[in-house]
Amino acid sequence: MELPCVMLRTKERDHFSYQDSYGEVTNSELEAFLEQARKTVLSLEAELEKRQIVALGLSNGVSDCSEKLRKNAGNLKILGRLDDRATRLAVDAVTILKTEQTNRASKIYQTFLGDILRHCGRGLVLLCATSLGKQRVNSLNNQDRVGLVNYLTINKTALESPILDSLAEKYQISENELYKLNSNSALGTLTRKRQLSVTGIRVTLHSLNGSYY
Repeated sequence: MELPCVMLRTKERDHFSYQDSYGEVTNSELEAFLEQARKTVLSLEAELEKRQIVALGLSNGVSDCSEKLRKNAGNLKILGRLDDRATRLAVDAVTILKTEQTNRASKIYQTFLGDILRHCGRGLVLLCATSLGKQRVNSLNNQDRVGLVNYLTINKTALESPILDSLAEKYQISENELYKLNSNSALGTLTRKRQLSVTGIRVTLHSLNGSYY
């Protein structure tokens, strides 16, 4: 059976598709299926329209990153592992996330990873690290980095997978790092929130030392 697919179920029959016979399905059950199918179509169309609107609002920099993220997420679901390059990027990201940074490029990357961890969880931190890396994230301008956080927040469910969470656990990416980032005096005790609206979706970003990126 090809995936994805839609399965039907009644009291008498367990898991069959619309391509199968409707034998033993009563008229009332057929009517119920039809009503559910109509609602499903409306829901799917609304979700696709929302995603198209978001995609149309992306800058070239964010759009390029989103393509890399989607491709890498798909590859990880199939292979269930990181290649050598992705492994190095994951180790580099974890090191930067967990330790005090002194140069500007590393601080920017650390803040970006912290925002992804806060808004999207550890699995997408791993995905961003292995798909983009420090150099690409730092090549984006300030607004594109905000836009990328917003894109990931909106599309979190579509990008998440058990393998991402498993790999994040393996590399010891934890939300505990947020406390360290916000409380480490060497990074600054002043943490303020800025409400930024990107493509109509509000994202709360926490900035260190009174500035963001």
